Amino acid sequence: MKAFECWIKKGRTTTDYRVPSEICVMFNVLNDARNQSLKLCPPNRDQETYQYHTQIESVIQGENKKMVNELVTKLTQVLRNVLDKLARYDEGTFFASILSFTNPGMELADAYAEFICDNLEDITARTHDDQFLLCLYEAWYTSNMNLLCDWLSDRMEIQLHIYQLNTLLRITKKMYTDMELHCVAEKILNSRTYETIKQRLQVEEATASVMQGEGKIVYNGFSKKNDSDDEDDD
Repeated sequence: MKAFECWIKKGRTTTDYRVPSEICVMFNVLNDARNQSLKLCPPNRDQETYQYHTQIESVIQGENKKMVNELVTKLTQVLRNVLDKLARYDEGTFFASILSFTNPGMELADAYAEFICDNLEDITARTHDDQFLLCLYEAWYTSNMNLLCDWLSDRMEIQLHIYQLNTLLRITKKMYTDMELHCVAEKILNSRTYETIKQRLQVEEATASVMQGEGKIVYNGFSKKNDSDDEDDD
């Protein structure tokens, strides 16, 4: 576990972060140990041996859960840092008045979309246990959605800046579609938290659309059937 924690601490939590292959190797070793313990201590033997297997299984599951939580925390911190950058555009803040004269593109959203895509592909290619992968991706998706929902809730009384809106639309759609491609269950994808986020962004999208005459254009919102973003990422 100490070796795992050392690897988790490496790398800055920016959109450039990619999960090291060493972490995936550690996951594989732990999952292989769980599978081997069943062969070494099958439940059809005497009760004492079976109890020993149960103890091993409990220890491995505990370590597995800790490692997943550590990695999810690391990956979620990347989104937290992205949201911190978006917070500079909050309505009524000093920086917002200055930044309103700028015309930021979608570089931040695109960088985060690439971060999600690359890490999902790398982890899937390097990790052997499908059930473990599903648990990891569900936990990552849920953590991200909880963070997004909290961030939007903190801004319930203010209108999102058009840059904030476009970035969040891109990020939210990318997380949903990529996790769906990696077999995350529909009930997880369409959680109450996700629906809350979606409804808020749709309201913001509708408000911004009314203001298009002022140059505030919404790109690839929930109401637009446009898959060009996903095609560009593939």
